[in-house]
Amino acid sequence: NLVPAVRNRQLFVSCGPFVRFSAVDDAGDEVGLGGRVATDNEGKVTFRVRVEAPAWIGVKEVRLWENGKPIDLIDVSDSLDPVVRLDTELSVAPVDDAWYAIEVIGQGTLAPVRNDTPYALTNPIEVDADGDGEWTPPGNKNP
Repeated sequence: NLVPAVRNRQLFVSCGPFVRFSAVDDAGDEVGLGGRVATDNEGKVTFRVRVEAPAWIGVKEVRLWENGKPIDLIDVSDSLDPVVRLDTELSVAPVDDAWYAIEVIGQGTLAPVRNDTPYALTNPIEVDADGDGEWTPPGNKNP
């Protein structure tokens, strides 16, 4: 049933690339799309990012988004692996509660299947930066 995954924001949109995106909590467990994780005792969160695509699909870059702004860009256009274009961990140290997502930008087209450019975008993972057990969306902070 697809409805629970939609309601829980555990999906990603893809025109070609397959994306795995998770955060690692203090216990070392992975928190997936639509989930929430608190920063560690150093105020950081580690994300695991894996991008795969068939060899005939061009993948140019992977972007980490924080609250609607790209904060990290990884060029994967010269990946030596024809399938696994990126398999890495990224760390962030948010000052306030934030959401993070991964965007994959392709190159070329999906021909002969379609004439579209390869692309993928994940649903967000929320980060509780102040450790209060709540997540306050950006822009909703009290002055």
